[in-house]
Amino acid sequence: MPFAKVSQDFFSRCRIKIPDQPFLLDFVKFLVLSLIFGCLTCLLWRIFLLL
Repeated sequence: MPFAKVSQDFFSRCRIKIPDQPFLLDFVKFLVLSLIFGCLTCLLWRIFLLL
C-alpha cells in the first residue's frame, strides 16, 4: 500500500515540524487569552453600567 506509506511519512513530518514552530503555539495562546480577556472586560463593563 504505497498510499499508507506516503500518508504515514506526511504525518510524521508534520509532527516533527510543529514543535519547531513555537511562535504558532504562542500565537494561538495569545488569541485565546485575548478573546477571554475581551469577553471578561465586556461583561465587567455591562455589570458596571447596570449599577
